[in-house]
Amino acid sequence: EAAQGDHERLRDLWGHGIAAIPVPVGSKGSGAKPPKWKHLQDTAPTEHDWAKWERSQWRDGNTALLWGHGGEGTLPLYDIEVEHWTEFAQRPDYQYFVANTPVYRSAKSAHIIILGAAGQEPVGNFAMPGLEFRGHGNYSLAPGSLHPSGVYYQLHDPDILTILEIENIPAFVREHFPELIPAPPSFESGASGVTDDREGGARRRRETAWGMVRAGRGR
Repeated sequence: EAAQGDHERLRDLWGHGIAAIPVPVGSKGSGAKPPKWKHLQDTAPTEHDWAKWERSQWRDGNTALLWGHGGEGTLPLYDIEVEHWTEFAQRPDYQYFVANTPVYRSAKSAHIIILGAAGQEPVGNFAMPGLEFRGHGNYSLAPGSLHPSGVYYQLHDPDILTILEIENIPAFVREHFPELIPAPPSFESGASGVTDDREGGARRRRETAWGMVRAGRGR
C-alpha cells in the first residue's frame, strides 16, 4: 500500500512503472487541489516536479494512482470502481477478481485494478449508476490513503502480486458487468475516439511491480 506523504515511495513507484502523485488529505470537497499532473500522462516527473511536491502542502498527504497510458515505461493501469463493496462482494465473479488481481476498498467502494495489454489504445472514462470506469486521464486514491470519512483505503488481499492483463478492456467490462450491454458509445479509446468492438477480452495474470504499492499504512 502507498504510505501517506512518502516521497521516496513515490519515486519507487515511478521507478517500477506505476504512475502516482501526492494528493492532499481531505481533497474531496475540501477545496484543496492536487498538483498539476496532466503532463505526467506523457512523461515522468521532472526534478522540478519532485522539488515542488517536497516543499508543498502535499508533502504529508495521500497518494493517488494515475490511470491509463503514461509515458516513459509506465504500466497502463485502470480502475473499475464499484460503488458499494457489499454489492460487489455478492457478485458471482467476486472470487475471480479477488484471487487474480489487486482489489481494494475505500469507505464503501470497491476498486478493481486491471492492466491494459501491450499495444492497446488508451481507454477513456465511463460512468453508470453503481459503477465508474476510471480510464486514461483519471486517478484514484491509492491503498494506504486516508478517505475524508476517516477510513483508510485498504487492499483486500495484500499478498496478491499478480494483475489481470486485459487484451480488450471494453469487452472485459461488458462481460463481467452486463449492465453495460449494449456498449455505450462514450466507452471509447481515449486516444482515437474509436470504440473497440472486438470480441473476446483475453486475459492472463501477470507478475508486476504491484507489490510496491502494498507497504504502507491502512492494512
